[in-house]
Amino acid sequence: MFYLVAIGFYPIFLAISLPIGLALFEFSKGPGESRGSDDFALAPVVGLAAIVAAISFALHLGAPSAAIIPVLLVVDILAIISLWRRQLDFKKIKLQLGLAGLGLIAYVLLILPLLTAGHFGVLGYGVNNDAVFHNIIPEYLNTYGYDFPETFTDGFTEASADKLVAQGYPDGWHQFLLLAMRLFGLRAFFIFNFLEAFFAALLVPVAFVWLRKLKVSRMWAGMGGLFTAVGYLQLTYIFHGFAPQVAVTPFLYAVLFLIFRVMIEDQRRYLVLLALTLQAGLAVYSFTILLWVVLFLPVIAIYRVRATGSLACLKADIRSFAAALGLAAIINPFSVISMGRAFKMVTDWSAADSLGNLTSRIVPILPVFGVWPTGDHRGLPVGLWHIMAYAGGFLVLVVFLYGLSQKPGRALLISGTVAFVGPIILLKFKTSPYYFSKTLQLAAPMLVIGFVSGIYFLSRQGRWRFLALPLAIIYLFGVGLSARKAIIQTVATPDKRFSELFRINDRFLKEPGRVLFVETGEDWGNYVLSDLKVASPLALSYRGGAPEVRPQLADRQVHDLDSLRGVLGRKYSLIIISKAQDKSLAPNPFELVFSGKYYNVFKKQPRAVVPLGHKPFEVGGDSKGLPYYELDPGKALNIVIDSTHRSLLVSAYLAPSPSRPSGEVKFSAGGRSINLLVTAKPAIYAVPLAGGPRENLKVINGTSGQLRLDWVAPLKQ
Repeated sequence: MFYLVAIGFYPIFLAISLPIGLALFEFSKGPGESRGSDDFALAPVVGLAAIVAAISFALHLGAPSAAIIPVLLVVDILAIISLWRRQLDFKKIKLQLGLAGLGLIAYVLLILPLLTAGHFGVLGYGVNNDAVFHNIIPEYLNTYGYDFPETFTDGFTEASADKLVAQGYPDGWHQFLLLAMRLFGLRAFFIFNFLEAFFAALLVPVAFVWLRKLKVSRMWAGMGGLFTAVGYLQLTYIFHGFAPQVAVTPFLYAVLFLIFRVMIEDQRRYLVLLALTLQAGLAVYSFTILLWVVLFLPVIAIYRVRATGSLACLKADIRSFAAALGLAAIINPFSVISMGRAFKMVTDWSAADSLGNLTSRIVPILPVFGVWPTGDHRGLPVGLWHIMAYAGGFLVLVVFLYGLSQKPGRALLISGTVAFVGPIILLKFKTSPYYFSKTLQLAAPMLVIGFVSGIYFLSRQGRWRFLALPLAIIYLFGVGLSARKAIIQTVATPDKRFSELFRINDRFLKEPGRVLFVETGEDWGNYVLSDLKVASPLALSYRGGAPEVRPQLADRQVHDLDSLRGVLGRKYSLIIISKAQDKSLAPNPFELVFSGKYYNVFKKQPRAVVPLGHKPFEVGGDSKGLPYYELDPGKALNIVIDSTHRSLLVSAYLAPSPSRPSGEVKFSAGGRSINLLVTAKPAIYAVPLAGGPRENLKVINGTSGQLRLDWVAPLKQ
């Protein structure tokens, strides 16, 4: 099942987009146009642009997510009938099949860590928690559509949806992932990376048309498209879950190419295709795509004026682009509506101190050249690897500049270079490292395109042609080594710990009730368990009714269940806590029902004794910030009981030690005392000592080891 979905994802997704894109190109075809035009290679991108516009309209107008697939199939059938009636040229079909084959090779390389693992999962776990939020939105859309309540009050999924809606989401990425969920009948988590890899593989046809416009042969253009799709930054951005950036890249390059065709080559019939592709880019990555477009346009305009010798043509070009932009807003007005919220989010995250999901303020720029022999583009190679990275970057830059100097297609390549170098310079000095890092992955394909064109023209030079092959081999060796390191370092989650969470989900989370999941910064765990309403007090500040946590413990790798208000108030039916943090037994009426290698599960028992109150021992002395109080051998501790009681429950155990300590602990209250045998196994002890309000409970450690006292609860009986 896994391999069928994994390998079949690319051809199936291509099959639903290609007929629509080909039909749109046929409708836009000029009367005298060659039937073998390479522009048709962009058909999958244009088809996806039409699909995302249709999904956006349908969902915003209240259509259920179940209607997406039937409607899409009808549109595909109509597109195929139209192509049949128009007698689509076999050369175009042959071109698409060739590019689809190269795209499939790229796709397989991009999901290689998952194929090697042999199971569904997600790449980049523990590196970037943004991916979990990009999974939650399509899950929410699948259940509720765009019916977002004004106030979210119920658990992790709704609270996360609330957080993302405030930032301008959902966007085109979430709509595409929803389509994939409906198409394959799987949760977003399982197909997240497949969709990322599909979009990266679309760079094969996009880079192909760029290289063909640069007068590179079809064979070289096809191989250049393959190298562009599997470039180092494409790999690492997919492996680290930067989904919207990966998805917008083919749309951005397609938009720039179509602008060139419309403005430089007067192909006004492509205006609708330009508008359609532009709205898809806006839908996937909001207004930020316009930054690259705005820098691309002036250079194109300069070439236009030089070619015509007149400024008059600029008026027509300005009108054309304005018409395309306006048409894009009409085709998908909902992406425009969300721009305001997205702009506010970008403003907040662009602050100088914002690191986002980066690990350092230092963002290396050399990975953009594709030779970066380390598994994470945010880290630095060491030793000789660093020297290799500089040498590889220098090689790519020299060959790229050589390609830039060649006359064929110079206008397109120079305009594209300005469009991508501009944001790198601008965002390096005017925004946060977080946003600067986003420019590198988008610029990387341009360098590959320029490098391939440089090698191609060098191979045609009589005097220096002998350099082309060794330079290409050196480049491929450097990129291949960098990709290998990235693939080896990438972990395909779920690992054993994650698999345990899935078992807990299947075993315990089918019953109604609220669940408390406790693991610091563990957003993926919340997602795995989100079949129910899950609240996490330690991940982010959600509005899902999460209990309050004492500030001194909130950032520690230990957690005190005593500090969770509402646990005794029948708020939760189940507590799932990481064993690394479970240093405190859950109070009655919770009982330990599962103890795995990584997690403990406490379940509220309906017939359990309900205490009158609950008090942590550490309030009676210096707990050193721990969720328990440590009492040395022979030492005593007094703690005040607040209510009248007939007996007490005490949670206690001895600190683990190689000496295996033993002995009895003496509990005294109201003139009576009792000795209990306490072991290293955490347990709850019944202490039959009655008392009134403000009664002192005295505990004397008579054991040979350190006694850990957790909590005490008075009982009526």
